[in-house]
Amino acid sequence: LDVLVRASPENARRVYRALPAFGAPLDAHQVREELFAEEGYGYRMGIKPNLIEVLTTISGVSFDEAMADHHVIRIDGRKIAVMGRAALLANKRASGRPKDLADIDWLENNPDDG
Repeated sequence: LDVLVRASPENARRVYRALPAFGAPLDAHQVREELFAEEGYGYRMGIKPNLIEVLTTISGVSFDEAMADHHVIRIDGRKIAVMGRAALLANKRASGRPKDLADIDWLENNPDDG
């Protein structure tokens, strides 16, 4: 699961305070609050298939672009913002990994399912 967060001092405080609720070993990994205020930072916790990455930037789109056409879904009664199709495609194109290129092909050939 990749979680994109806005890189700002105010948001960094919220992210840093929330991570221990998910079992993030912040002290063991020497994670500091201010790291989440910097673009380009990523924190990884867990082990595949239960891996979570908290990212302050992603390839091909800014945070604002990712949120421009976002959708809100509900999971366990919580509202979760999910980036929209255009941003997802731009991100996958920019990453260029074989799996992402295959995802693009599938999404473009199944517009109502993605």
